[in-house]
Amino acid sequence: MKAPTFAHFLVSIALIICSFFATGALDITTHDTYWVIATRHILLFGAFVFLLFGLITWALHHFKRKSSSFLVWVHFILTLLFPVFLALTPSHSTSESFGDYGVSDEAEQIPSFDWNILIIVFGILFVIAQLLFVINVGRALISKQKLR
Repeated sequence: MKAPTFAHFLVSIALIICSFFATGALDITTHDTYWVIATRHILLFGAFVFLLFGLITWALHHFKRKSSSFLVWVHFILTLLFPVFLALTPSHSTSESFGDYGVSDEAEQIPSFDWNILIIVFGILFVIAQLLFVINVGRALISKQKLR
């Protein structure tokens, strides 16, 4: 079994095991919608994604199709960043998202960091990683080069 395939399967098993111990949720505030996603579901989604891509890389190797190992590793790392980042994101929101418009002293308010921007950046990297994987698989299926 090739190293990328083994890494995909290893990460999917690790994410499944971590999902048993996960608590909390990820709070994402968009324009007028408040999304709450359980951390366990994020980890299980990541495990499913890594299992699926591990099976595809195994199938390419099994049918002796040559794929770019550089693109496989770039895809692996960029895909790994998204579920890990979402699992580690703190589940707190600003007071504005709760509709707390009570009278308060503005000098005492501490500006909070907007996690939604980082979630969007990692989401875009996740989508780019999936496009790289599709390009790599398409290139491996079309090319005449085969593994020995």
